[in-house]
Order: sequence, then structure tokens, then C-alpha cells
Amino acid sequence: MSRGRLAALLVLAGLAAVTSWLVWQLRADEGPPELVGPPRSDYQLEDYELIAFDEQGAESFWVRGPRLARHPELGTLELEQPRLGMPAPPRQWRSRADRGWVSADADRIRLLGAVELQDEAAPAGTRVRMTTEALDLLPRENRAETGHAVTIEGPGSILRGRGLLADLSQRRVQLLSEVTGRHEPARR
Repeated sequence: MSRGRLAALLVLAGLAAVTSWLVWQLRADEGPPELVGPPRSDYQLEDYELIAFDEQGAESFWVRGPRLARHPELGTLELEQPRLGMPAPPRQWRSRADRGWVSADADRIRLLGAVELQDEAAPAGTRVRMTTEALDLLPRENRAETGHAVTIEGPGSILRGRGLLADLSQRRVQLLSEVTGRHEPARR
């Protein structure tokens, strides 16, 4: 091969390399991947009141609040400032929270943020009030549970602990750990 051909071949190879590099530099940026967030709600309700029934057609619970949104794929409900009632015979329990969530089959209700649960059927002087930051209600079983810190106030007593199991129909409460209490005897 002659020197002229070799020089032309080297120049062409150099031009091909420079052209490839320029094409690589000028290609369109792909950009960040498309943001796919949670799906939009099937529907939203404002100033709603919902009554849920069990399999036998009896009232399981009712809830009302300023806003409710349904997840389109999961069928769950997101609640803002829910006010909820459970007719756990022979009692009736009422609760409130900053936020709430209801499972698709309505067998679990999760209340979050400044949760308060109170026995409304008891006479005014004997009512029990529970407060915590998160509480799961199981309306079919008339139970409540949490792993968070809980305060239970009753007539003349205050109990505090971490973790709670409650049988709402029997009005039985079990604090699981770190339990402290204060009791003031009734005055005569």
C-alpha cells in the first residue's frame, strides 16, 4: 500500500471517529424517566356520611368527614378528619382522628394523628376515653389495637402504656408494655 493511500485511510478513520463522537454528543437527551405517581381517585366525596354494613346486613360502622377518596385499583378509602362510630353491642364507640384509611372489604379501619376513642353508651361519669397517634379498628370483631403510646382516661384514673388490645363489646382493654397509672379514690 502506498503512502498516499495509507494517509487517506488514516484521515478517513480520524474523520469517522470525530463524526461518531459528534453524533454521540448531539444526540437528544432522554431526560429523566417519566414520573408515575399514585393513581387518581375513582371518586372523591366532600362533606360525606357513609354507613357500612356487614355480611348479615347489620350496621358495621358509620363515618363522616369533609373529604373521602377511593383508590381505583385497591378499592381502599382515604379519609380526612374522620368522625366514626361503631355500634359494638351493648356499647357504642365513637372516634375521631386527623386522617383515616378503610380497607377494601371494610374489615379494618386505620386512624392516624390525634386519635380519640370514647365509649358513648356509658353514663357520663363512667366514660372511658383513649388517645393515641394511630389505632386500628376491626369492626367485625369489635376490637381495637395499636403498637403506639396510649393514654386511657376513666373516672378517677389515668393509664398510660405502649401497645393496646381492646375488646370493645366487653369494654376490656389490655396495655402491652411501659404501663403507668394514677388512680384517685372517689371522695365520700
